[in-house]
Amino acid sequence: MIYIHKRIVKIATGTKSQTINICTEDNIHGEYDYILRIMDSKQFTSYDELTVKQFSSIDDLINSIQKDHHGIMEKSSGKTEQVISILDEAKENIHYTEKPSEWEEKAKEIVEKSIDQFILDFIDFPYLHRVEHSIHCELYNILSNGRLLGNQYPLGDHSISQAVHKEWPEYKPRPEKGNRRGNFDLSILSPEQLKRSTIKDFRYGRIKPFIAMELGLDYKLDHLDQDLYKLKNSEIQYGYLIHLIREQYVSDHFNDMERFILEEIHDPVKVAYARISDSMIYYKLVQDKDIKAIPIR
Repeated sequence: MIYIHKRIVKIATGTKSQTINICTEDNIHGEYDYILRIMDSKQFTSYDELTVKQFSSIDDLINSIQKDHHGIMEKSSGKTEQVISILDEAKENIHYTEKPSEWEEKAKEIVEKSIDQFILDFIDFPYLHRVEHSIHCELYNILSNGRLLGNQYPLGDHSISQAVHKEWPEYKPRPEKGNRRGNFDLSILSPEQLKRSTIKDFRYGRIKPFIAMELGLDYKLDHLDQDLYKLKNSEIQYGYLIHLIREQYVSDHFNDMERFILEEIHDPVKVAYARISDSMIYYKLVQDKDIKAIPIR
């Protein structure tokens, strides 16, 4: 560790990334005002380099890490208004416009119809898949097999990508994950977003998907609640929760779960739901206002 303007600064270097941890004014181990992460090993810094630069302030140190080393601000005390992280710059450049494009409106319609059909298929064949990852693959195939979402689109000036992505990184880190980012189960990137992005933006998942989906199979209410927070934390424009239950594998207070689905989920997140019991089927399609119940014949 080193001291810069009376603050302890620690560098932690891993195999894929490096963090620069700037302690609070009390200099207590583990208590940091700022944490910056460098994702490219070629951009890693060192104690010697930071010492030689003789920064004029903590702001100057932070700006140098961001500008010279492409550092991403993972934690900020909020005291430094001058700091603009690489992630915030990406937000300005890659963020969807407030009014969706014609392509995005059509993609949203396709996604919702696909999710609805996916729910109805699950009702007909609840044991077509054993585990959740297999269900992810099925919905991915449904989405990517269509002409609009299955097309290839320009990425930046010289590359090609696609609209549907599995395990796309969350846009914002979450405190319960140690201020790291997890991944969305499925995401949609628009051609406009891809065209405005660089390979580095794409590689490090800095593009904010305008659609993200979280799927759950045979989970209790707490998992649904966590998935909701995940989508809302990253402020996804169109978020979808798809919650599937085969009742013989799950013991939960289903009335509470279904009340949560109907009363506590608010825009922009929408829920599709299906629960299969021995004698009844309960389900909700994306735009439904109520949960339907039908007997199994």
